[in-house]
Amino acid sequence: MNFSTDSRDRAIRRSRVFKTVVAAIATASLTLLSVAPAQADPSDKSEALGKVIDADLLTGDLADAASSDSGNPSDPGPNANPLDVGLLGSVNLSLGTLNIPLISDPDESGLLYLGDAGALSSYASSPNGGTSTASAGVLGDNGAISLDPGGVGEYGSAQVNLTQLLGQLGVDGLTDEIIDHLTLQLGAVGSTATATGDDVESEYVVADGKLVVSSPLVEGLSGTLTTALQGTGTTLNTALGTSGVLGSIVSGVSRDVSIGLASVRLSGGTLGVNGLDDALDNAANIILNEPLEDANSLVAINLRDGTISIDLKQLGGPEGLNGLPPNTQLLTSPNIDLITDAVQEALGTVSAKAGDALESVLDEIALDIRIPARVSVLGLGVVNVFVTVDTTLGQLAGTSTDAPIVDIDGDLLGLIDIGALLGGLVAPLESVLFAPLRAATGTLVTTATTQLESTLDAAVDPILDTLDPVLSGVLSEVVQVTINEQPTPGYLGAESFTVNAVALELLPASEAVRIGLASSTVRADVQVPEISLAPDSVRDGDTTTVTGTEFPPNTEVEVQLLDVNGDPIGDPVTVTTDGEGSFTTQLEVPEGTPAGTEYSVEATATSGESATDGLAVTNADPTDDNTADNTDENTEVNTEVNTDTNTAENTDTNTAENTA
Repeated sequence: MNFSTDSRDRAIRRSRVFKTVVAAIATASLTLLSVAPAQADPSDKSEALGKVIDADLLTGDLADAASSDSGNPSDPGPNANPLDVGLLGSVNLSLGTLNIPLISDPDESGLLYLGDAGALSSYASSPNGGTSTASAGVLGDNGAISLDPGGVGEYGSAQVNLTQLLGQLGVDGLTDEIIDHLTLQLGAVGSTATATGDDVESEYVVADGKLVVSSPLVEGLSGTLTTALQGTGTTLNTALGTSGVLGSIVSGVSRDVSIGLASVRLSGGTLGVNGLDDALDNAANIILNEPLEDANSLVAINLRDGTISIDLKQLGGPEGLNGLPPNTQLLTSPNIDLITDAVQEALGTVSAKAGDALESVLDEIALDIRIPARVSVLGLGVVNVFVTVDTTLGQLAGTSTDAPIVDIDGDLLGLIDIGALLGGLVAPLESVLFAPLRAATGTLVTTATTQLESTLDAAVDPILDTLDPVLSGVLSEVVQVTINEQPTPGYLGAESFTVNAVALELLPASEAVRIGLASSTVRADVQVPEISLAPDSVRDGDTTTVTGTEFPPNTEVEVQLLDVNGDPIGDPVTVTTDGEGSFTTQLEVPEGTPAGTEYSVEATATSGESATDGLAVTNADPTDDNTADNTDENTEVNTEVNTDTNTAENTDTNTAENTA
């Protein structure tokens, strides 16, 4: 089967459609929605901004409906807000002549349907000047992403209705009969980013992603399939009729058989058919209910409703849409080529699948064969019975391993044992009935299958010739899907970082509208730890107060006195910083530490950050101490001794002499 088109012809068709698209874009009047940095408090050292929906048209209260922000020191947070879809219901997008709501219910004509919108929220926290965290999407506690990326799960599927954008490309007239509906489906999304100084860690998750194209051309193939199967039914019915190849074999059975003393004459026969219509209906259901897929499962085609579902996860790699490099675009030219090739491959399987489906239902077509038999036994009379055969077309074609059931319909009146009679008929029936039926059935099934596949091939080829250039020329012009988008600069200015789990650019050639989903932006100062000493000159045995700032918050810091060679003096003091990264502690200079001006104090955090400051150490002067001691003692002793002695001696002497 040849379902591919000549590469040169395909290139010509793509070129024509692309020129039409570009011309339409060049003349369209579209509104450019750029993303401007958020306004922050000039005093804030760090900032965080989480947005469920990021679009420049969401200002003021509308922006608050989908975002949370924080800044340190103005508003450190943490702040969290659930998405308020009600506030966003009044927002419209202006795209040339088109004016559509931003938010939509599943069955309405707006752009975005957000699935379980109640599960979506934003988060922002800036606990200190050197740290900020922002998150958006499906979040758990403390802004953590909580969804399972393995599938859509409990959060449902977001939908982006792209159908109306075809009109803005000027190709809606062309596509009405080829592509009449275009939808992007996204599973639950989430992102988070944390800035610690100039170091940023980010994560995003996209649970699922599909681009669903509805094509009247493909849907029409189901009618072609039904008609082709009806033709196959006619072929089979004709072959099973009285004058058909199988009917003729049964009606032409004629054989005389001797079984012991009995003789049996087989003459003519009839063939009844049951379940043909039901079997063909089942074959149609097998094809229509099970999607056609390419070998890589990139594309699944439902013939019943004409939808082509493109699994965007297959374009991502081993981890699907997660773990992709920054700014990964999905609908690039090479990827669109992969999609169109996969559509060709998937649609090209319809004829082979139809043939397999036909073979799978052959056993549902029951054949009832009745052959008149005249049984006579010498001297005992004659009895007329029917030899019956219950079989299926599958048994005769070899698609079933079950054997036909042969029986006798009638009373042998004791003339001969029924088992003996049936045993004696095995060989004759094989030669006059079963062998010819099997040969004819095999040829019949091959003919019917070939006819069915040829009919479907003839119907598929022109569909591919028409569908391929439209997909190639239109998909990338309607929307560009970027996963793990990291725009530069971030939304909080030149020093900020932004990650959007998914970014949609509508009508990308004209830069009409850009919308980010699950957007997280952070900015933080590079903090340089510092310590100060008060006083910065300490006598040995005394203490100084050590104050630290700009350290990591809630982190242990070891404070140590060092000599001129950097060797420790005394025991270190361990202190834990507060939420702002600050601490205050006392550090003792061990008694006996020699005086000097080149000592230092070093504070080192367990995370590696450190700061130092100089310290002078003094000692007491021994000369001053001795002078003081001697003067005090001498004065006290001399005064006391002299006074007492002189007074006593003078008094005694004078008294004695005077008296005498």
